[in-house]
Amino acid sequence: MDSEEPHVLRIIDGDEQSLARRVDLALSGLPDGSRVDHFTYWYTGRPPLHEATVSPPGDAVD
Repeated sequence: MDSEEPHVLRIIDGDEQSLARRVDLALSGLPDGSRVDHFTYWYTGRPPLHEATVSPPGDAVD
């Protein structure tokens, strides 16, 4: 990974509750103020996929 890229953890799961547990686990190792963004991908004929991106403070692009 290039040192210029932000340190973002991308977590994808088919179960929202499982994703929430995994995000909580990731946040437990990061400093306060870390950012979490949630996305849901909807597909025709398939169950949705849930994604969370977790980044430590200071990596947010505004």
